[in-house]
Amino acid sequence: MRIESLMGLLLIGGVVLAANVSGAAESQSLGLQEIAAHTELVIPAIRDLPVESAAALVLQVQAVILASDMPEPQKRARVVSLITYAVVAKGKLAAPMMGLVAAGTPAGWLAVIAATAVVAAGDSSPSVAKAMVAAVAGDAQAAGTCTAACANPASVLTSTDLGVLRGITLPTTSQVPTKAPLLPVYIQEATKYPGQ
Repeated sequence: MRIESLMGLLLIGGVVLAANVSGAAESQSLGLQEIAAHTELVIPAIRDLPVESAAALVLQVQAVILASDMPEPQKRARVVSLITYAVVAKGKLAAPMMGLVAAGTPAGWLAVIAATAVVAAGDSSPSVAKAMVAAVAGDAQAAGTCTAACANPASVLTSTDLGVLRGITLPTTSQVPTKAPLLPVYIQEATKYPGQ
């Protein structure tokens, strides 16, 4: 009888423990899902985190977006806004954070991430670009992709991407909405075609 009671208690304890563990994982997953759906939430989520933790969170949210079943243009818009908000949130610490993010980004998205980060960084874009290129320097193809995207973001970012960047309202310390700064102009001249 005592053995059966003990086994019953252990079984109940195991079920409660498993429920608590799955509940914690679910709440963390809901947090990532929520940030992926409302990318501006990344600002308060990473603002006070150390660089490594901030980069890890950005990469987790990015992975949620990329793994979702939303159409490709919508994924791209979410990734562009996520990176823009993340760069703004970390300010002067954006360079080391984006180096870690670039190193963990899938190859097919590296150019978009790099170009977005450089544009969002404004005056800090040289240090952000340098950190990202250094982070992927071990892979010649990734380093080339990152370097080209940083040098000429307009060759990577579409007009829709630029519209997303320009349309982002950044929260300020006074909580007065401010439009994102105008983007630097990197647009190449259009090539003329015969008869023009």
